[in-house]
Amino acid sequence: MISQFIDLDSSIEPRAFGCSIPLTSAQAKIWNRSLEADGRRPSLRMCASAVRIVGRLNLEFLQVSIASVIRRHEALRTRIVLESGCPYQQVEPVPVHVLSTIDLSDQPPHACSKVSLLAQRFIDTPIDLAIGPLFEAKIWRLSDDEHVLVLLVDHIVSDGISNGIIAREVWECYRQGMLGQPVNLPEIPVQFPDYAVWQAQTRLAWMEKHAEHWRQHLRDAGPTVIPAGQSLSDENPAVGNVKHIPFGSELTVALREAARQERVLLSVLVLTAHAVVLSAWCRTEDLLVVFAFHGRHRPALRNVVGYVANALLLRIHVKRDQTFGELLAEVKREVATALEHRDFDRVGDFMPECTTDVGLSWQSTHSKQGTLDHHVIGECADQLSCSFELDSGIEDKKSPTTNQLRVVPFLTRSPDTPKPFIPTIFDTPSALHMTIGFDPSIRAPVTVERFGRNLLVIAKEICQHPTPCIASLLEKIDMRRG
Repeated sequence: MISQFIDLDSSIEPRAFGCSIPLTSAQAKIWNRSLEADGRRPSLRMCASAVRIVGRLNLEFLQVSIASVIRRHEALRTRIVLESGCPYQQVEPVPVHVLSTIDLSDQPPHACSKVSLLAQRFIDTPIDLAIGPLFEAKIWRLSDDEHVLVLLVDHIVSDGISNGIIAREVWECYRQGMLGQPVNLPEIPVQFPDYAVWQAQTRLAWMEKHAEHWRQHLRDAGPTVIPAGQSLSDENPAVGNVKHIPFGSELTVALREAARQERVLLSVLVLTAHAVVLSAWCRTEDLLVVFAFHGRHRPALRNVVGYVANALLLRIHVKRDQTFGELLAEVKREVATALEHRDFDRVGDFMPECTTDVGLSWQSTHSKQGTLDHHVIGECADQLSCSFELDSGIEDKKSPTTNQLRVVPFLTRSPDTPKPFIPTIFDTPSALHMTIGFDPSIRAPVTVERFGRNLLVIAKEICQHPTPCIASLLEKIDMRRG
């Protein structure tokens, strides 16, 4: 156990050789929640990227590219092992798995449906976190000019930003390889296991400086719960237990302008509207919600693959007699305070009654020309339209398209594992897009969609009427369940 007292302002440094690598608080939460009655801990695999590749792909260069990324990031070579009953992270020295290739070129044309089934089976296959690998790559060859690639990583060693880093670096390595250049990627001063060790080393300093703030701030706060509604009963269940709710370009533009007028981040504006909906559905004015964000404020963590994302714990009071502008100002202050006293998911350790699965996750998916600078969440890849073209820069007069690839999303879904009721907002260049994962044994898809569309109703109201009363907004919320 790491017991050193290191100040919170200390820099994150490479860990000492042979140092045990504990789980971070966020990882421990996943580990503890995953324990099943029979003692097993099934994996929670996420799609780092699921894409269809059109064009003449060089499989050898792709394999070398993936191997380079695995060697570059320790998180992709990590297993979770038990030492004296406690989970620790163990990093393997070299990649034990790079790329599995399945050749379907002898199948009938347009075999995409079969590939979809095979890819989904790959995603749904559980793995032992102690054996691994926690990162896998598999490609299906349909023809010389068409492939389907799935990069798969377990959530305990990855987050949304990490998924984008993995996909971006794989294709950048591929491009450099096609040009005959050595791999040249941004420097990584520290690895995710170094960050995990730093978290453990700063725990005592954090408790001394911030624990009392949280004890006072959350005093008398109870868990926020959305009452269970009608279980799965409608005739059109959502694929993969995820509902997709697009905001549309017109509403997105209006929200961006409203955020600019109020001088707040778009994410804070949408979070405040979401709090109004939660207040109605949870039947309380005193909300305890989590606001998931990337957690990469330190430059050293910018290009790190790992579960770095943090969940800000917010206490939001939604009062009927206040205006939306007043509530927005309070939420802005609450977010700033939570950032100042950021808990790294530690509050639940000493105040277990103040935990919640209700909240909002915000993901930016803006892309840069020539690279995939965002993560592709499998179940909403087609809605987000994250396609891009890759040109090696090598001219071939006989076949000008030989060295050009078109990489487009390939629709998959995440495994059917229980999901906390935390909508995710994807801030794409064209428009906002919301997904809500849910457990069909607790809530029907029609209920989940109705909940999500309430947010759109409130968003439209605050754009059309900048200072509405909260009471008038609450009257517009449809709380039917089932």
